Amino acid sequence: TCALPICCRKIQEDEGEIEVEEMRNGFKKWRERTSTSPSGRHLGMYKSISHTNGQEEEKDFLLQIITEIVNLAMRKGITLKRWCRVNNVLLEKDPQDPKIHRLRIIHIIEADYNLATKIYWGRRLMKKGEKEKLLNDSNWGSRKGRSAQDAAIIQTIHYDITHLNLREYATMENDEKSCYDRMIPSLTMLISRSFGIRKEVCKTVGRTFER
Repeated sequence: TCALPICCRKIQEDEGEIEVEEMRNGFKKWRERTSTSPSGRHLGMYKSISHTNGQEEEKDFLLQIITEIVNLAMRKGITLKRWCRVNNVLLEKDPQDPKIHRLRIIHIIEADYNLATKIYWGRRLMKKGEKEKLLNDSNWGSRKGRSAQDAAIIQTIHYDITHLNLREYATMENDEKSCYDRMIPSLTMLISRSFGIRKEVCKTVGRTFER
């Protein structure tokens, strides 16, 4: 299910920029074998300058520069040329059987941009949504502490209880196939604004989508 339902109630806007420690922790936790950055900036480079703990001044200085570049773009509502390049990779869900409807599409984007959007949307926005109780209880996608297995078990329990009580029960299951790939950028940014994402940040991401 979708993790970001439309909400007309606007919550307090997030004024904070990305901190160096947020970038450091994000790169540290990222598996190095993950494919990123069509520009050729290997994830290993980011991980190398992140494993400093503030002790190696040269590496720490590089991380500060990268963080400031990201913040400057998000502050001015602009995008970088290399952020606009995306490599689309099609993976076979069934090995040696490349059926067109059984291919998984992976979008490979720049690591620093990817991490920045993860911080704003995946962490801050979702945290606000949970705190302000803006997410419907039936929404399970991308929510901390919830899994697809839990949702399936709960649904099965509903069916069992209904069957034992001989009561009428109707459900509609809508498989949001490729839902993240089919999100409308303009509508997504409007919803993000209602959840407190700054206008300039939405402009940066929106312009990246456009190009």
